Amino acid sequence: MVFNAPGVFPANITARRDDGKVDIEGTQEVVRFLFSKGVDGLHVCGSTGEFASLGVEDRKAVAEACIEAAEGRGIIIVHVGAISTADSCELAVHAVEAGAQAVSSVPPFYYPQSREGVMRHYTRIAEAAGVPLVIYDNPSTTGFTVDVEMVRELAEKDQVHGIKLARQDMTALARLAEIKGLNLYPVETFYVGGMATAPLCGTIGSVGNWIPEAFVGMKRNFEAGNISRAAYLQRLVCRLLEAYNFEEIQVTKALVEYRGIPCGTTWDPLRPITEEAKKALFRAIESFNLDFDDLATVKA
Repeated sequence: MVFNAPGVFPANITARRDDGKVDIEGTQEVVRFLFSKGVDGLHVCGSTGEFASLGVEDRKAVAEACIEAAEGRGIIIVHVGAISTADSCELAVHAVEAGAQAVSSVPPFYYPQSREGVMRHYTRIAEAAGVPLVIYDNPSTTGFTVDVEMVRELAEKDQVHGIKLARQDMTALARLAEIKGLNLYPVETFYVGGMATAPLCGTIGSVGNWIPEAFVGMKRNFEAGNISRAAYLQRLVCRLLEAYNFEEIQVTKALVEYRGIPCGTTWDPLRPITEEAKKALFRAIESFNLDFDDLATVKA
C-alpha cells in the first residue's frame, strides 16, 4: 500500500459548547479556516482534539464533521487510539466508512504494555481499517516508546505507513527516515529538520491550529530552496511557543479564538484558561506584530 502524504497536518481542535457537548459547527469552522490557509490535511481527534475526554460516539461525530467540512480537500487522518484495541478497531472502521484516507493511533495506555501487545494492537487496527496507518508515538502521555525496529517491522509487513514522532529525537528521526516509503511527522519545532532528513516529511501538531500560515510557509520556502526563510519561520514558531502561559490545549483553543473562531473551553478535568491568562497571552502574541498572510509567502 502506497501512502504519500507529506505536508502540513494540524492536529485540529474539537470545539465545545457551553453545555459540554461537542460543537459540530464550531469544529467545522476551524476545518474550513485551516484549509483556506493551504494546509495539506488534518489529524482529527488526537491529543489536541481531546480524544481522551470524548466517548466513542462523540469521536465518531467529530470525525464525520471534519470529513464533511473538508469537502475533499487534503488527506484526513483520524486518530483512533484508545485503551481498548476493540474500541480502536471500531473507530478505525467508522473513520474509513466516513471517508478518512488514513487512521492513526497511540499505543494502548493506562495498563503497562509489552512490545508484543503494542505490535498486536497496531496489527489489528491495520487489518480492521484497510487504509494507511500512522503510529502516534507520544511516550510522555502513554508511557510507552515505539522504537525504530518496531516501526521497521510493521512497515515491512505493510501494516504501518507513517509515524508522528511526538518527542524531540533527531537520532530516531534520522533512523526512521531510512525506512522506505515511511511518512515522518516530527513535532512542529522540528519540521524544517525533518524536511532536510526524510524523503516524506510532514508535521502534525497543535500550533498549526492558529498559525497554519507559518508551517505552510516553511514547506513552500523549503521546497523552493529558500532555506533561510524556512529556518526563520521555524525559529519564529519556537519563539511563539515561549509566549504560552498556560497548558497547551487551553492556549491553542484561546489562540484559535484570537484568529476569530470561538471554540469554547476544554473538557473536564482539564482546567479552563483564565480570562487574565488569555488577555496576557493575546498581548504577548500581538507584540510579534504578525502579518499572517505574509508568513505563507515564498521569498528569499
